[in-house]
Amino acid sequence: AVVSTQSTGYQQSGNVPLRGTGTGLLTLPAWDSKNLWKGYLSKDDYKRSVNPPEQFYATANNLIQDPDKPCVITYPAMPTRVNRISSILRERSNLTVQDMMEFQSDTFSLIADQTIPLLAPYLPATGIGSELWSWDRRFQVDSRPAALWFLFWAELTRTVGSVLVGEENYELLNPPVFNKYSFYKFTVEAVERGSVDGRPLGPLLQGSLERSLRQYKEGMVYGDLRSYFSKNIFFSGKLPAWFGLDVGPYPTNSGLEVLKVGSVDTYLGAPCVFTQTWRFVTDMSTTLLHSILPGGPSGNVFSNIYKREIDNYVNEIYKVLQV
Repeated sequence: AVVSTQSTGYQQSGNVPLRGTGTGLLTLPAWDSKNLWKGYLSKDDYKRSVNPPEQFYATANNLIQDPDKPCVITYPAMPTRVNRISSILRERSNLTVQDMMEFQSDTFSLIADQTIPLLAPYLPATGIGSELWSWDRRFQVDSRPAALWFLFWAELTRTVGSVLVGEENYELLNPPVFNKYSFYKFTVEAVERGSVDGRPLGPLLQGSLERSLRQYKEGMVYGDLRSYFSKNIFFSGKLPAWFGLDVGPYPTNSGLEVLKVGSVDTYLGAPCVFTQTWRFVTDMSTTLLHSILPGGPSGNVFSNIYKREIDNYVNEIYKVLQV
């Protein structure tokens, strides 16, 4: 966004091709002329706005194009994160740098807040069922109800995916992160509609909850299900631990639908993890930058700053730079 004393403007940038086929998500044979690019989008296809009524702009990898315009983002994210950003900005004014740093760590789940009331007929009145009902909808590594929610949502996603494409096909399609994200989105849409492919949602919610309650172990917390190693990008965990190139495991309170976005998964038997990387906040009226790196400023494994910011990254402590 560009801000002056009189106007606020947003101009989407890029140089997106007009593809003959496909969306750009998967590779296609270039020797087939039908797959070749046919030029580029015109400047009028990109999002442009001046002085919005909300007096702010919010994006989170979501689809921002008008319905009659081509999709510029190859794989748009669910609107849950941008909706959360927008709701915070509508409620707050006179935001500070500290506020913005807290936003980057926000783990409130709008999906959980929307779905849990639908579970009322099926939740146990005591124990972990009662805890899920009164849960604050925030992912924290020491949260028991967040752990149950994670198990429940995984079961519901599997159920919705199996209804849509069949159980066997779901298992084939699910491992890649982008496909799992698709089924995640389909599940959100099912909750909003109250049905899946014409089937009422209630029995699917009940079955998914019952299976997740059986999976939940007494005392289990969210961090037990969501932890990762930070590995050297070149050696990728192949060297003994005493070399000190890899660090962890670290529990994370990230999630696919929250502002502190992240996923801890497996693909083809190997860990498949993504989390927030470089974090950056600045007040443009000052010359100070606040940032964290998920590692250190040097790629040299023998450098004393190779892992300097790991602890700050895990504990969400920003360094301050003067420019």
